[in-house]
Amino acid sequence: MKTPLHAPWRRWSPAVVAGLALVAGWLIAEDSKKPRIVSLTPNVTEIIVGLGATDLLVGVSDYCSLPDGKALPKCGGVMNANFERILAQQPTHLLLLGRMEKVDRFAKEHGIRPVSVNVDSFADLLREIRGISTLVDRQEAADRMIRDLQAELERVRSRSATLPKYRCLISLGNEGGTLKRIMSVGGSSFLSEMLEVAGGSSLFPEQKQPYFAASLESVVAMQPEVIFDLRPGKSFDKEQIQRIHEEWVAGAMFPAIRHNRVVMGTEGFLTTPGPKMVKIAEFFQTHLRRFAEKEREKAKGANE
Repeated sequence: MKTPLHAPWRRWSPAVVAGLALVAGWLIAEDSKKPRIVSLTPNVTEIIVGLGATDLLVGVSDYCSLPDGKALPKCGGVMNANFERILAQQPTHLLLLGRMEKVDRFAKEHGIRPVSVNVDSFADLLREIRGISTLVDRQEAADRMIRDLQAELERVRSRSATLPKYRCLISLGNEGGTLKRIMSVGGSSFLSEMLEVAGGSSLFPEQKQPYFAASLESVVAMQPEVIFDLRPGKSFDKEQIQRIHEEWVAGAMFPAIRHNRVVMGTEGFLTTPGPKMVKIAEFFQTHLRRFAEKEREKAKGANE
């Protein structure tokens, strides 16, 4: 009687079958050691992807994007975590920005390890890259990433030496479409740090809170020379951009308005404290250099 084609294992010896079972058991055991990660914040997802550990991600936040169009279950965000969907991915680790008591408690109740990631400076970023690399076992990749980031940062910093130190307001939005209360950044924010690296000067360096609502009066008193109006992920046509510019002009008159130095920033990375942090400094520097060159050309024309 011939052995059915769909059951070739019947032709194998008991020793071979036992060996294959042992290998299968070892592979399952090894796979179970790998972390299954749900990341609820884009900067953590970017770090994991940059470390070459995308395969360990089983879910991401609604605001994360992955390379090559790769799709993973969307699990909400830190403020609106989708607990049912998180549980469906059977994660071992839940990575989130800062400490959120509700999410932290949920994770612990379901045997998931919550990992709080805090990044509000370049030093924080390097520290968290190290920590995450230990979790995903990618220490060599972390070494390379950190070396590259440090080299990129120093290149940007070295190019800032010839730039004038413009006083810059970083705006992250305003209240009800008016300029009465402007969400801005203090000296402890990574945005202020990247601005300084780029050659600019933060308008509120003494403000201890990284993010706060500034009154229009306080902005006018500081007389900003450049405004960076950051609205990442937004899309504006020319008319909308013109309307936003007119809002600033109507609000008050200070050097940034008089010299037409209002920059709209819509790139998604501009407020994400992740591996693209140095690109934020490059963004600032590109526009600061443009303003400086225009000023030099104007002065040159006046002297001729």
